[in-house]
Amino acid sequence: METWSRRKSCSTVLAPPRRSRPIHFDLPPIADTAGLIAAFAALTSGVADGTLTPDEAASVATLLEAQRKAIETHDLSVRIAALENRDETA
Repeated sequence: METWSRRKSCSTVLAPPRRSRPIHFDLPPIADTAGLIAAFAALTSGVADGTLTPDEAASVATLLEAQRKAIETHDLSVRIAALENRDETA
């Protein structure tokens, strides 16, 4: 019994148990803020109809927030470049 306990302890340290499961849920394409709005609406609907748990939706929402930041950063860099180009040609 002691050997089994040690073995289980070692395996837990080397390969910790999975804390979540994969989520199979369709989201719309997310290439801009309109896509993000649709994705957040899909998450809300998924929780409302029981397809997703609130915790699962919160995990996906965290990923969507990271995507939002990436889109925002890209949009700002494009706008800054356009302003810099406009100043150079003026």
